[in-house]
Amino acid sequence: MASEEEEKVIEEFMAGDGRAHQWRAMRESLQDRLKALRAERASATSPDAIAGLDRRIAQAVEQVRVLETEEAVSQFVEDSVRATLRSSVMRISSEDED
Repeated sequence: MASEEEEKVIEEFMAGDGRAHQWRAMRESLQDRLKALRAERASATSPDAIAGLDRRIAQAVEQVRVLETEEAVSQFVEDSVRATLRSSVMRISSEDED
């Protein structure tokens, strides 16, 4: 099965849920933001600013963790669909040869 056809089947199977590459892009963007927050935290001097940044950093760390999980699950599903499609094509091809 051609890659374009596989992608179409995967899109249909995912039914609007995010694809692994989309989760990865969101995670990478948030990791960039987390890096900036940590840099801001390192230069902060006010206890109130530090506390606020610590809360934002903790939230961002949790969000990165969630995005990593979503990315991994989506990648697993996408890979499973691809493997199923390819094994079906191979099975059909071998049946045609018989």
